[in-house]
Amino acid sequence: NIVTEAEPDFQQALDRYIEKLHKEIPGKSKSLINKEKIQHPDKNKEMDLFAFRTTCHNDIIENIVVELKGPKIKLGEIECSQIKTYASVIASAPEFNASNMRWKFYLVGTDYDSTKYIQREKKSNQMWGKPNLIQHMDDEDGHYEIFALKWSEIFADFEIRHKFLLDKLRLIREKL
Repeated sequence: NIVTEAEPDFQQALDRYIEKLHKEIPGKSKSLINKEKIQHPDKNKEMDLFAFRTTCHNDIIENIVVELKGPKIKLGEIECSQIKTYASVIASAPEFNASNMRWKFYLVGTDYDSTKYIQREKKSNQMWGKPNLIQHMDDEDGHYEIFALKWSEIFADFEIRHKFLLDKLRLIREKL
């Protein structure tokens, strides 16, 4: 379920999220939702893409937020700080933080800057065993993971995961 893709602020995103979430999960009452406004100082920041899905087991709600950077912007500390700010805003809003919610944030760009900030962040989070992870938080405030990826990594991963299907489609196209 795509919640937003047109860069609304966090309050608008929260309102849409609650509406979509309660349509998706039967038996949830909207009257139980706290209608308070987000109080975080960065509440007017805008996300590029925000989506969620529910899983069949354990009633888990998986949420993703994606920040896309243009080809001329190299990923570094400033861009990393931006996506971490998004996580902070979401962590400050109780409606975003039920015990069954998981959050993944993705920072995507063409390349990393020369400071090697992103590479150091990845190296310091290797212990979690997840490629491209730059921050992990799992406590009473929620479950958050932040990743930084290059477009080339996304495309290579897609081709590896879907090679069999792509090869099969190529054969069918050749037959036609």
